[in-house]
Amino acid sequence: MPKVSICIPAYRNPEGIARLLASVREQRFSDYEVILTDDSPDGSVEAAARQAGLEKLRYFRNETRKGAAANWNRAVEQARGDYIKMMHHDDWFAGPDSLGRFAALLDDAPEAVLAFSGSWQVALGAEAKEELESQRKAAAEAGTLRTGMAFEKDLPDRFARHISAEKLTLIRADWRNLFLGNVIGAPSAVIWRRNDQLFAEELTWLVDMEFYMRLLRKAEHQNRMDTARTGALSQGGAVGSALGTFAADRPAPGFVCTGDPLVCIGISGGQLTRACSGNGALNIREYGYVYQEFSLDGAPDGKTYSGRLLEIATQYGQPYAALKPYGIGKRAYGRARREKWAADLLFFLDAAKRKLRRNGA
Repeated sequence: MPKVSICIPAYRNPEGIARLLASVREQRFSDYEVILTDDSPDGSVEAAARQAGLEKLRYFRNETRKGAAANWNRAVEQARGDYIKMMHHDDWFAGPDSLGRFAALLDDAPEAVLAFSGSWQVALGAEAKEELESQRKAAAEAGTLRTGMAFEKDLPDRFARHISAEKLTLIRADWRNLFLGNVIGAPSAVIWRRNDQLFAEELTWLVDMEFYMRLLRKAEHQNRMDTARTGALSQGGAVGSALGTFAADRPAPGFVCTGDPLVCIGISGGQLTRACSGNGALNIREYGYVYQEFSLDGAPDGKTYSGRLLEIATQYGQPYAALKPYGIGKRAYGRARREKWAADLLFFLDAAKRKLRRNGA
């Protein structure tokens, strides 16, 4: 059996498939298989896959269209490797050592269930330049823009990003903090140990974040069980007492990472990301789903997580009825709306003052 299964769920985009498979062919690490599940209505992706000439490629055509998450799952279900390396059809490996470095991250950390890397964000065509610059600005403000060495070169079509030290500390402290934002990144920047977990097909926008949270919850549970058994055997203590001290004394995040950009994430004008990020009803529904699934209202930082739901509701102007199913109080909703209104007012007043100063000058 191969060490790594490279899973490629495809939908149209034969050019992207050709680019991705060319980057796979360049990898120095050779203990892998490639699984391509094709959800396209035509034969363009299959033709591109066949032309790539990869002997380790296993191609599967869906008889009827499955949709994004279900197509991801079909690829994962065909995997035979110890590790799963998902690669979306817009993305590709950044260099010939990328796959080997991904595998080494898990090889060197047997307690980790997943590993992730930094990435190059690359504009695919002129229409994506505006989105790239928006992402570059956001990365700079969040402290995730990669600088130094080659990353300081003038590269107008791309930039390198990685998780910030602050966010890394946050999710190391508690995997549930991923609810505050997917700081791990796209599935193409992640590798995980093959297991029985699949992507939630009920979701559209938070599919990857919810999956990471489920993997890390399972890893935490397993680590607690292992610690409990070790404590009971070495100290003669009860399992319950070992579980009670584990979270505070021996945190086990279940992941490892590198800030180096091992993959290129292609940014195009018509991606799902742009459509979903502006959909308030979808955001509330999916964040609410995750909030309930992981019982975040009863978590140690439950107020922080409910605050995230309130932030989303006020950001998109969603009515209280959208929050009510998740146990958010009407008074808290009203207070959050007033705070948002006050913050917006201050922002516009400050902008007006700056404009007046410029005009006066």
